Formats: sequence, structure tokens, C-alpha cells
Amino acid sequence: MDILLKEIEELTEKIKVNPGDKKYYSDRAILHNKTDRFDLAMEDYDEIIKMDSKDHNAYYKRACEWYNWKVYYLDEIPDKKETKKNTIDYLEKAVSIKEEFKYYYRIAEIYFNLLEENELALEICKKALKTGKKTVDLYKLLGQVYNELGDYDKAVQSFEDALKLGEDSDVYFFRGITLCNLAMEVTNFDEAESLYNKAINDYDRAINLDTENIILYFKKAELLYEVFGESKEAIKTYKEILKLDSENEEVCIKTAKLYAELGDNQKQEFYYIEALKINSNNLEANESLADYYHENNKYEKALTYINKAIELNSDENWLQLAQGECYCELKEYDKALEVYDTILKNQNNEQAYDYRGDVYVALQQYDKAIGDYLKFIKLKPDAPGVYYRLGLAYKKNGEYIKAMESLNKATQLLPNNKKISDLINEIREVIN
Repeated sequence: MDILLKEIEELTEKIKVNPGDKKYYSDRAILHNKTDRFDLAMEDYDEIIKMDSKDHNAYYKRACEWYNWKVYYLDEIPDKKETKKNTIDYLEKAVSIKEEFKYYYRIAEIYFNLLEENELALEICKKALKTGKKTVDLYKLLGQVYNELGDYDKAVQSFEDALKLGEDSDVYFFRGITLCNLAMEVTNFDEAESLYNKAINDYDRAINLDTENIILYFKKAELLYEVFGESKEAIKTYKEILKLDSENEEVCIKTAKLYAELGDNQKQEFYYIEALKINSNNLEANESLADYYHENNKYEKALTYINKAIELNSDENWLQLAQGECYCELKEYDKALEVYDTILKNQNNEQAYDYRGDVYVALQQYDKAIGDYLKFIKLKPDAPGVYYRLGLAYKKNGEYIKAMESLNKATQLLPNNKKISDLINEIREVIN
């Protein structure tokens, strides 16, 4: 770097002595490019254009340096007006002076990638072809343009033309995408399956040429799972990504979800935990582990992830109900009541009444339990389980007639239920 900066200083001194020498500006612009000072390179090309308005290469270079500065270095997506002013306008000036392949290609590329004007990109690609020069990059760009325009057959043909000139990972990748688009359009199942298989083959070829491109693995895994239902093969592909990027939380989540579908709870748990090691604030992982531990009656562990998910402002309503249930199972009744009270302040939630009733039963506050169960029944009169719990609360409160009425209703909704029958018999013995 120090050598380059010294060379820039030397050229600056030469420019002071000979300010009209284009070569000094051109040489300094090249050095500015090497030091990532694309903005200064732009200024040098502007000076060259002032000296020679017919220097087509200076217009081309000036447009390229603006792209390097704004898009590559600053990582910005400028508005279309600014983009056109600093790229297309300069490139069109260059091509008006001299028609060259690289000028047309660059214009088409900017129309497609930055301005999203696909029809114009197609028009310019065709002009580039008329110059007689054919490259992998041009056919690759042409294929992408046709794909975006929905002309998938021409897109595939363009990618095949590119591959005739040489193998290219991106070409296989983009052709794979286009083949998937074609498959979604056809009505014949066998034809669609054939196209999807060709897409898989293209993704594999792309991966063989570019083994560290994570996007390729993502596309392959998605296709394996979403189209072919090959969960195990998709998992293998996601694991290839994790070899390249062990801290990819998105892949950990996707892998965990696939293991969950396969019923492999241990590996599901492992990959969700791996995701949280990468980012403890991953909401989906916290929610999923909360659900997993809650469903498996591991209430302390469940609470850890439930509380975190709630802290992260999860919009999953079941979390608060599960939180209260966990506290109840752990005999932390005051905390359980606090949770259910909070829920019921904000909404008339029948489950919260039901669960709070259970807490009151545990606390032997039977009048309050009965009140909550009755509120639940008013909202959901055909739920059989609550009539049993209401009957139990009446029994413990010494209200045997009401207990029998509630249990008879439970029997109507759940005939031949031994648990209900046993409680009815107990009450009959007490009454008699």
C-alpha cells in the first residue's frame, strides 16, 4: 500500500507540472482503484473527459468506478435516477463514440441488476451479440434476463450457449432455477419431475465447480425437500453448509425443523440449541424449544425458553398459557396466577379460566376454581373435561348435588369414561 501511495504522490507532482497530460490522470486513476479510492479515480476520469470529450474509454471507466464506489465499496443501492446518471449516461456516450462489446455488456448488466429494466437489458444484450463477440458472461446475462421475463425456453437455450463456450458454476445454477420455473408451468407430472431432476443435476454441477458457494447448497436442499420430500437428503446438504459455515443459524434452524418432522427429538433439540449458541435471541429457536420441552413435560427447561420468547415479544398466544401451566406443574402457584391474571386482563380467554381454575383447586380455593370453570363453560359449553374438573371442585367444596349435575354432563359428553364414573361413585357413597 505504501508503494502505491508513493506512486500516487509522484504522479500528482507530474500532473502539477504537466496538467494537460491525460496519461498521468489515467495512471493515477488506476492506482486509486487499487487502493479502493474509487471516488478519486472518478475525479481523474472526469478530468480526462474535460480534456478529451471523445475518449470513449474514459467514459466507460468513469461509469465503472462509480459502480465500484457506490455498490461495491459503500455497499449502497442508489436510487435509479442517480444510477442512470452515473452509469448509463456515461456508457451510452462511450458507445456513441465507438461501439464496443464491453460497453454494451456493461449497459445491459446495469439495466438488469441495478435498474431492473429487463426489456432494455434484453435489447442491449442483442446489440452486444451483433458486435460478433460471444462470451459466457453475455449468454449468462441473457439467460437471466429471459428467465425474469418468463421466457424460460430461451433462457435455457442461452445458458446452453454459454456452456458451449465453457463450464461455469453460475450458469449451471441459473439454469437450475429456470428449469424449476419451467417445471412449475407444465401440467404433466412426469415432465415436471424430469425438469426438477435436471435442476438437481445442475445444482450438483454448480457445487462441483464452486464447492464453497453456500447459496448453491441452499437451493439444492430446498428443492430436495420442497419438491421431492427428501428430508434426509436435504439434511445432508444443510450439513455441507455447516462444514463451510458452522455459525449459520438459519441452517441450524432448517436442520432442526427437518429432524422434528422425522421425529428425531434428540437431533431436533441439538440443532435448535446450536442456533441459540450462535444467536441467543433467535425467536424461532426459543419458541420451538419452549414447545418441545413443554410437550415433553420438562417444565423447568420449557420455562427458560418460554420466558426468553416472551421477552423477545413473540406473538404466539400459547406461550403465556404454557408459561402459567409450567409454573403450576412446578407448584409455583403465585407465579401461575400472575400469568393467568395478566392474560385475562387483556382478553376473555377460556383456556386461561380453565388453567387458573386448576391452580385454585391446587390451592384449595374451591369457590374461585368453580367460578373460573363456570366462566370457561360459558365460553365453551361443549368441552367435556371441564365438567369433570368442575364436579371435582364442587365435591371438594362439599356441594355434592352440583357435583353430580356437572359429572352427569361430563358423562353425556364422554360416555363410558372410567375416571368420571369413579368420581360419581365416590360422591354417591358420601351422599348415601
